Amino acid sequence: MANVATITRLLTEAALAYPAYDKSKLAPAMKFYIKALAEFEPKTIEAALETIIASSKWFPSVSEVVATCRKVEADNKPQYHIPAPDILRRELIGLERARSYDFDPASWERLAMKLEKDDRVYLANYVRQKAGLPTVDYRLDEAAMIAHDIEYEAAHPFTGERWWEVGA
Repeated sequence: MANVATITRLLTEAALAYPAYDKSKLAPAMKFYIKALAEFEPKTIEAALETIIASSKWFPSVSEVVATCRKVEADNKPQYHIPAPDILRRELIGLERARSYDFDPASWERLAMKLEKDDRVYLANYVRQKAGLPTVDYRLDEAAMIAHDIEYEAAHPFTGERWWEVGA
């Protein structure tokens, strides 16, 4: 918070930027500036006065300085990204709440499939587990492993050699 001496110094310096301004009018109005600007940090007031000096031909009124201080504060406030609501997570919460009086395993499985489509396989397994449904092993299933082994053990397509017989 700015004190009286700081606000007086900043406004007196700002008045020097306006040669046409009658500096004798500043002293009687200073109490209004001090009362209005006491809530702001000195750096905020200084930045606001710099902005006003760059854009206005006339010495600013109290309301102009306060409005510019508020704008400077708003511009310097960090902006936080608020993520969009997770619709699938909300659907899960709804199912968990309704589970005690309306348990439908098919709706839990539909949600798990939606989560899988969204590449959230671990949450999909969590949903299945909560519903008492069998979980899915997302590693290679047995059929894919057998197909991989058959392909691996196949003879070389050009030479016809089998890798396990070479050099034997």
